[in-house]
Amino acid sequence: MTEAEPRRRVTTALSRVAWPVRVGIGVALAAVAAVPLFGSHYTPWLVALAAGALGWTGWHLWWATRGPGAILVGLEQRWLDLHGARRAGRCTVRVHDGVQPLEVRLAREKRALVAHVATPLPASTLTFRIWPADHQAPEFAGSTTRELAYDLDRAPEVEAMFAMRFRAESNFPAALHRVMTPTLMAPLLTVLTESPPGSFRGVTWDGGELAVHWVGPVVSDPTRALQLTRPIWRSFVDAV
Repeated sequence: MTEAEPRRRVTTALSRVAWPVRVGIGVALAAVAAVPLFGSHYTPWLVALAAGALGWTGWHLWWATRGPGAILVGLEQRWLDLHGARRAGRCTVRVHDGVQPLEVRLAREKRALVAHVATPLPASTLTFRIWPADHQAPEFAGSTTRELAYDLDRAPEVEAMFAMRFRAESNFPAALHRVMTPTLMAPLLTVLTESPPGSFRGVTWDGGELAVHWVGPVVSDPTRALQLTRPIWRSFVDAV
């Protein structure tokens, strides 16, 4: 890490909270300025308002520079250090793996770092999610076409193909069974074996983009995360 790296991270973090800081300081100054206008009867309320505004501002500054926000800023910067990577929104990075465009959505779940590596594929009415049997089902995080999974049903035939090592749900379980060839299955089984224990959370397909979901320390290693993700999205690209 260069000497400029910590300074760059702090600057990036502060840029994220520019408007809360401005609002908080503005409210505090307005409350103080209003004391002589409203008189002593309202002074305690105005002082409390100013103190609350400054406290709110301080919390945002802590969140961005020392708290969870600083961790996300540092994580985002790691992904932005990839060749050709660019910021595409808060905690969202776009990068190409070869010629394939990827969008990486970063977040925290409790104390764990998570990454959703998504790539567009030809549109389909089929939607599904497949995940390791010892994990909870991944959400369609950041999907532009779906957020919920209320219409998905279990796909037991697909689960049997994976020898019950994966769980599967789809809006058309029979159709998923037809398309789930050994070519698509092999990378999922390989990645499950080669990835750090508990880090691979599965894949989701929302009808427009395929997303591979990760959790834990592997999220802080973009090169390794992309290396593990590559055979999964490549198998689907070759299949369509």
